[in-house]
Amino acid sequence: MTRTETARVETCDAPGIERILRGGWATDFKAVLLAHEVPALCTLDEALRDRPVTRFLVYKLFAHCNVYTIQTYCGEKSAEYEASRAARTLLAGTARETGTNMRLHLNKKRDELVLPTGCAGSASSEAPYAIADYDVMNSVALRFKDCKLGTTWFSLMKLLVDLDTLGLGQDADKDMLCAALAERVEGAQDDSAQLATLFRDERKVIVERLGAQPRVHQAQIYEALAHYTDLTHTIGNFGLIPFGHPRTRQTFNPWKGRGGVTGDRQDCFLEALRNAWGTFTWKLSDGSEVPCAEVMSFPDYIRAAQLGLYCVGREVVETFLDAARHEDADGIIAAYAHVEQACTNIPVYLDKEFPSEPAGVAHLKGATLRIEARGRLIMARYRHCQRQSI
Repeated sequence: MTRTETARVETCDAPGIERILRGGWATDFKAVLLAHEVPALCTLDEALRDRPVTRFLVYKLFAHCNVYTIQTYCGEKSAEYEASRAARTLLAGTARETGTNMRLHLNKKRDELVLPTGCAGSASSEAPYAIADYDVMNSVALRFKDCKLGTTWFSLMKLLVDLDTLGLGQDADKDMLCAALAERVEGAQDDSAQLATLFRDERKVIVERLGAQPRVHQAQIYEALAHYTDLTHTIGNFGLIPFGHPRTRQTFNPWKGRGGVTGDRQDCFLEALRNAWGTFTWKLSDGSEVPCAEVMSFPDYIRAAQLGLYCVGREVVETFLDAARHEDADGIIAAYAHVEQACTNIPVYLDKEFPSEPAGVAHLKGATLRIEARGRLIMARYRHCQRQSI
């Protein structure tokens, strides 16, 4: 384990942070952050509240076509919710509660989190910083492919939107569909019921697409996918990853996002990291790159990034979650001590946790459990940290 230095967590005026804190772990960053950017989207959000897959895809379309952008910590613009000032404030604000001596700075000069480290062999404050990136840990788009719902997210979206009502044909591209929807959103004002008529019954559409599955499995797959999708942009699914290179020209984030050996799943990504922790590189603030193991040990990374729930079995997660649903912040933190005691620092392969479930559902359920559990932990730690700083 290398030496590390402590550093004070900087606070910032993060748009939406108070609303997120009031809403708790299940607050969807889409609705909160976009209320600051495009107020008209609030009506659309209400119209799609009971259609999480459609809602996810519509927001993805609008982001793709630059209808809105999100403010990052240093005032830049992004379409990534995990890059928002609010998300990064929560992640940095809980770093001091992890039991390690790792501290995260929010760097105002560039859109990065920075981690003070003594990996250069010096305990001096002049030592270079390790740069941390941010990530949505469990992908939604690739799960659509897993369930055979479409070759791309856009092909699925065209099944869920009433193209005839919008005056479009099946050959409509992303820009055409985005423009038509944006026009309707602006024209609907506060009429969410009117906007709802533009979209099909997603449960029916998706179940029909799952026709190759046994009937008893179709509803199970939809329910698991809908719940998983609903939580994708909550704080429990936002994580910190090294900003470096996994033996490719790409950095970790796009390498993970392409699927491949990781499937853009947190369990598989962590296992790939663990197996190559000594050879994958981590970028420092002076431009150099060193093996991840020289920045910190893999167990320290698990603790600092608050990923212990991915290194314990389902029973441990469920026991913690049962306590977390009934406890205040201090009680949640106390309950998490049992998770840390059980943590093996070896990622659990989530597909094995629900052996009786149809293909694809096991991972969805295992990830959803951990997104909620980790979200409750992060919110509890942030509130505790705020009390300590008063």
